[in-house]
Amino acid sequence: MSIKKLVSPVIILVEPQLPENIGFSARAMFNFGITKLRLVNPQESWPNEKAISTSAGALESNKFHVTVHDDLEQAIDDITYLFATTARKRDINKTSVSPIVAGKQIYNFGEKKTLCGVLFGGEQ
Repeated sequence: MSIKKLVSPVIILVEPQLPENIGFSARAMFNFGITKLRLVNPQESWPNEKAISTSAGALESNKFHVTVHDDLEQAIDDITYLFATTARKRDINKTSVSPIVAGKQIYNFGEKKTLCGVLFGGEQ
């Protein structure tokens, strides 16, 4: 049985307010082999000791990559397919998918070597 080599999605956090949220996100990502994190205009300076301590070693791994961007456009300029998340009901006419469907789509993009991203935030 061979293991497929997939292109991992990029996780994008927009204006994260608490550095601990960055650390917790990195920890969850690393547990699933997702190692590319982009921060858009984080509210506290980066790198941040609180984020590092809550990441349980993820942010200290040489396999984990964090980049900081001034705006969203810069953070997504190389991404082919972007999933945006929300907890709110929206009245706008946008295609929405369940987390299960999104996961399958992300996997399929990874098989095709297509870079996709998952966007979270801002927190306000």
